[in-house]
Amino acid sequence: LEAETYEEYLDRYCRILPDIPLSVDNYQIIMGMDNQKEEHQRGYYLNLIQCREACDRYGVELHYVINSNQLRKYLTPPTMENLMLQAFSVLAAGSRSISWFTYFAWGYCYAPVDDNGECDLRTSIWYLLREVNRRALSMGNELYRMQYQGMYFTDTLGIARAKNIDSCDKISSFSSDLPCMIGMYEDDGEPVALVVNMSLEHSNRISISFGDGQNTVWNTEYNEYIAPILNPGD
Repeated sequence: LEAETYEEYLDRYCRILPDIPLSVDNYQIIMGMDNQKEEHQRGYYLNLIQCREACDRYGVELHYVINSNQLRKYLTPPTMENLMLQAFSVLAAGSRSISWFTYFAWGYCYAPVDDNGECDLRTSIWYLLREVNRRALSMGNELYRMQYQGMYFTDTLGIARAKNIDSCDKISSFSSDLPCMIGMYEDDGEPVALVVNMSLEHSNRISISFGDGQNTVWNTEYNEYIAPILNPGD
């Protein structure tokens, strides 16, 4: 497309081909050694923002391909935590699908399926990825029918166009012990927040309020909304 920058490329693609979904590969969680390299962490979320803005500008669907193997022998291998972070952050960015690079080894280490020369062998990573996919499918099917509204952050990572959660008029209050990414959806006029813990090391205590009334939480075991486990103030 003869674009000089990545953003210009995205804009031209979506403008010229508005009826074709934008599919993006983003492996920077793995490349950044599980967020140990700040430039890769910023690059990962900046990429989500850039793609989202281009898609919104021209009404293009967004689809994401993320990483499920070690990618390079000197990089971090897949874990439950980095697989979950990748899957749910792209859903929080309004992606209409999730694909993984790649299920098969083909020379990559710690792949979900290892070709040992005779048959395809399911590795321990395959079982981790199966669980991630189970949770993503449960929540993703619910989100798919909703209207995507935008993404917000409690820590914008110095990214100029990253929106702070304080600017979201649908949420009256939000607090968390660790940085979060929040994808906002709307379901028949009701706000729905997909909250993603951005830490790969610690669990996160989160408090969110949409105003009056009792919030409910999507449960991937029952595939339905349930009352929160913790009551406000506990």
